[in-house]
Amino acid sequence: MIDDIIIYPNPFSNKITIKGALNAFANYILYDITGKTILQGTSTGSTDLQIDATMLQPGCYLLKLNDTVTGKNIQTNKVVKISE
Repeated sequence: MIDDIIIYPNPFSNKITIKGALNAFANYILYDITGKTILQGTSTGSTDLQIDATMLQPGCYLLKLNDTVTGKNIQTNKVVKISE
């Protein structure tokens, strides 16, 4: 886990923000509790990445950040979607 990366708010309702030392070679994958891929995308190289989560059902998810060059896991976090 990299200390410079912060994922907030948690729990979330409409969006997840990833703030920190991401680069253009980082991607995210959001899994549901069964391991099914729900969302995925790539960092645009900025220090903040926002994920639109409005269409997700309330529940627990795993958010995995990977280095797309090496394939190594940067960080994995449990995130919780709550009702609005």
